[in-house]
This record gives sequence, C-alpha cells and structure tokens, in this order.
Amino acid sequence: ASAASLGLAPRDASLFRPAPPGGGAPQRATLAARSVTMAKGGGGDATLILFRTEAVRAAVGAETATIFPCRRPADTASLLTSVNAAVAAAGAPFAPPFELAVLEAALAETVRQFERRARQLRSLAAGVEDDLARSLRGVAAVGPPPAGELGRLLPLARALVEVGHDVREARAAVEDAVNSDRTLASLCLTVARRGKASGGGGDGAASTNPTAPPSLPGLRTAEALLESYERQLHSVEGSLKETGENLESARAAFGAALDAARNRTLSISLHVSVASAAVAVACGAPAAFLGMNVDLPSSLSSGATAFPGVVAGCTAAAATLYLGLAAYLRRFPLPAHRRRAADARALADLLAHHLDDLDAILASVKAAAASAPGGRLAKPAFGAAVAAALGGPMRADELEILFRVHDADASGFLEAGEVVAASRA
Repeated sequence: ASAASLGLAPRDASLFRPAPPGGGAPQRATLAARSVTMAKGGGGDATLILFRTEAVRAAVGAETATIFPCRRPADTASLLTSVNAAVAAAGAPFAPPFELAVLEAALAETVRQFERRARQLRSLAAGVEDDLARSLRGVAAVGPPPAGELGRLLPLARALVEVGHDVREARAAVEDAVNSDRTLASLCLTVARRGKASGGGGDGAASTNPTAPPSLPGLRTAEALLESYERQLHSVEGSLKETGENLESARAAFGAALDAARNRTLSISLHVSVASAAVAVACGAPAAFLGMNVDLPSSLSSGATAFPGVVAGCTAAAATLYLGLAAYLRRFPLPAHRRRAADARALADLLAHHLDDLDAILASVKAAAASAPGGRLAKPAFGAAVAAALGGPMRADELEILFRVHDADASGFLEAGEVVAASRA
C-alpha cells in the first residue's frame, strides 16, 4: 500500500513509515479519523481511522482495513489472526461494527506486545537485582563491591524509559479519544455512513450536527472499548514504573554499599597515616638526637642491653602516641564540625516541636520589636517574646538558631524590618 492508494496526506503518511534505525518516529502514537480521497476503485471520499503505536500500524475504513507489518513476523501473524477473528464476528448480533472490531484487535495486539515487553524487562531486572544482592553478600567480608556492577543497570533503565514512553504515548492517544465526544463520533464510521444514507435522520443525526452531543449506541460501544484498553495500558505503565523503582532501589542499595566501602577505605587510610606519624615521631626523633655527635654515657654507647631498651621504649611511645591521636580524632572533632552538628540537631528539634508555633512566635517578636527602644530587639528580649508566645521558655540551642536565622545582618540585634521581612516570607 502506498500513501497515494490510501489517499493519505503527507503529514499522515509519515505515521506508517518504518521507524528509522537511529530512533523512533516523530509521533509514537496516533488515534484519529481523517477524510481521504481514495485513488482506487473509482475514487471518492472516505474516512479512515489512522491507528499508530510502536507495536501496530493500521488504516481502518468502514469496510476495509490496511494492516502494516509489525517488527516481528510472529507479531504480524498474531495481529492478522486477531483481525480476521474480529472481522468474522463483526456480523454477529451485538457485535461491534467492522471498524471497531479491527480497532479492538489492534488495541489488543498493542497491549499484548507491551505486556510482553514489560514482563521480559521485569524478569531481566529481577535477575540483575539478584546478582547485585549476591555480589554485595559475597564481598561483604573481603572488600568493596566492584563499581562496574552498576553498569548492568544502565541498559535496563534505558529500555524501561523507551518502553515506558511508548506505553505512555499510546495511553495518552486513547485517553484523548475517550475524553472527546467529537473524536469518538468520528471513529464510528459505520453509524456515520448509515446516517448519510438515510439523509441525516435516526442514528446518524449526530454526524450531521457536530455541535449536538452524540448519543449513539456505536458511540457508547467505542467509548467502552477504548476505556477498557486505556485501563490495560495504564496497568502496563504502572508495572513498568514499579520495575523502574525497584531498579532505582537496587541502585541506591549498591551505592550505599560502595559508600560504606569508601568510608572503610578512608578510615583505614586515616589510621595508617596516624600510625605512620606516630612511628615517625616516636622512632625518628630519638634516632636523630642520638645520632648526633654528642657524648653519651658508657652504658648507652657500649652496653649490650641499651639497644633493646631503646627499641622497646620507641615502640611503646609510638603505640601510645597512635592511640592518643586516634582517640582524639574520634572523640574530639573540630569545633566547626561540632557547631554544625549542634545546629543540625537544633534545627531538627525546632522543626519537629515548634513548626506550628512559628506564626505565633513571629507575631510576638514583631510586637516586642515595635515596642523596643529604637526598634532593636536584643537576644534576651527575643527569648522573652518567644517564651510569651509558647507559654514557656524555648531550649537555648533552638532559640540560638532561630535568632540567627532572623538576624539577617548578624548584628546581634533583631530589627523591626527583619521581623517584617520574615513575616512576609
């Protein structure tokens, strides 16, 4: 089939070209009705339903349908089997008309292929997650896990994103059709043709008066059909999202293990550095002094027991110095680190216990600053205003961080303008 034989405009013909090797089509999914001029069979105007997803491509008319090959011959055969079965049942009582039967077969094949891809990706992701878990358990006692293990997650994540985009675009196309009565009416080709044949009366009244709300049995059939497959596509999308979240959790767990391994390496490096410094100080200093041209007592210069004693003393001094440095670094962090840790704890407590009281605190502080001399509120007066708002004093560390946050110019006083700015913020 060619674009001319189907009567498609160039913008619509591009929907049915095979995807280029370098990437997908400009539009991943389409479900729309178009008026076309048929070139075969004597010409004439007709309406085609253009259906395009990453799994199925079809141009469906009221009596004929053009099905384009899928990526795999097996998928094409499955699609044609479903279409033939739908067409064979189209004339039965309560069966949908021809175009809706073909559209249902195309949607069913689309959902089937998307579900198959989601199932395969979920199986591969579960296998990779198990390998990562075994890798973490196997190296826990001997060393850090290899960072290259995370590289296996990248192709899976890329495939999940690609299939997720395909499913999302297909669901959006179906959802747009469901939410538009005009689009639903345009999909009911058989009903519209009967309305034209009867002169615009009966069931075809909606097709001749597009401003009137359509109330056709075919319209309700199309709506129920599309809503059913919209829910299925939404379910597939949720499954892909869940698989992606599981991969992200596995990535986070592996990253935490790598961070722990790095921390162990840094800790070992720190201890080695401290031990080297202790040995250099305890053993290098005596050697440097005793190696100078100084007169030593004869017991040290010629005694047989002097050397073991000096070695034992240097070793003991190095061990003592190492233990002292290690204890200091562990128990006595730098003052800036202690201050930042205390601020973090105070802020967490402030947000946990007084978040709902901040408006009342700012109102009390604003009133106190308005009555203060020069509009400047010192820290004791600020604490009194906060205690008045809370009905009791606030902890000193929480009060300190609250005052420092609002003291924008770090002057040690809270001006009325700073309070007003904080109230507006």
